[in-house]
Amino acid sequence: MPAAASVSIPKPTASGAGRSAPPIPGASRAPPPPPPPPSAPQKEMYKALYNFAGQEGEMNLVKGEEVEVKEKDDNGTLASKMAMWTKADV
Repeated sequence: MPAAASVSIPKPTASGAGRSAPPIPGASRAPPPPPPPPSAPQKEMYKALYNFAGQEGEMNLVKGEEVEVKEKDDNGTLASKMAMWTKADV
């Protein structure tokens, strides 16, 4: 017959010394940071490939200048942030 295994069982103490209270979820942690603000929608930008001297009611562009597009028309014109119209092939 095999020998019985010995198991050690801790004895309870009268004062509960040596035992810690069960953890309270979230009690010891700082609250999480607030979520980041929503990002602004991506701006549609166009870069001038060459200088452009606009006619009356059109804007002038310098090569390399970037313009934010606010509105597109079916005929290829764009309304820029400067509230002027220019051709889309610039």
